[in-house]
Amino acid sequence: MKIAQIAFFALVIFMSGVAGSQETSTSEPPQAVIGAAPQTQTPASPQDVALGEPLEWSLPKYPKQARKLKRQGDVALILHVNEKGKVTESFVLGGPAELVETVTDAVKKWSYVPFEVDGHPVPVTTKVLVRFSIPENRHASVAAAFEMPKEPVLGHIYRVGPGITPPKPLKTPDPEYSQQARKARYQGLCTLEVVIGPDGRTYNIKVTRPLGEGLDEKAVEAVRKWQFVPARKNGNPVAAAVTIQLEFHLQ
Repeated sequence: MKIAQIAFFALVIFMSGVAGSQETSTSEPPQAVIGAAPQTQTPASPQDVALGEPLEWSLPKYPKQARKLKRQGDVALILHVNEKGKVTESFVLGGPAELVETVTDAVKKWSYVPFEVDGHPVPVTTKVLVRFSIPENRHASVAAAFEMPKEPVLGHIYRVGPGITPPKPLKTPDPEYSQQARKARYQGLCTLEVVIGPDGRTYNIKVTRPLGEGLDEKAVEAVRKWQFVPARKNGNPVAAAVTIQLEFHLQ
């Protein structure tokens, strides 16, 4: 069970012995670079943006008939994302016909952190690649690759106080428990100093109060995936430094 307490400078996660994030794939994400689509294939649309991993999403299912026939391959798409972060349309750039439908059905339910221009959310497009594979003597797997945004210029890094609206967590998947800590039934608190960028992602993660037994690494690994509504100054998103405390607790 996860219980979150949010203050101006702290977000505390109490974690039970049940580990893992909800957004996990059956294999490692494909190491693929999604390039720009040919002009003849790209529909007229708003600007294309590297939105990274969706806020809410799940992988498509591997179709039974495709598994039976050992159909494998990549399905590449352009997604239209509206100002609320919802996927409204998808355009297939390529992929095996037997795998396309399950992907287009899945992405209809995806949602992203809304993309803002000058402080206002706007519709955009982004590219996604979904890989279906059946490795030799292994189970069929599905993985996804996303266009990851470049690290922004953080500019001045603020502390929450008068005139600065604090960041709000949107997506905070639980860290996993390390094997050695679980075996030793080791528990405790890990404290991190983190910068929440104007894009709502986490940067400059530093362990300021280590816990040990492999749990510090698990904490950093989890917080890298967290997403926030960014802090604001005069209505504009800004970078803000926060302290995040994660308490590892076994039932």
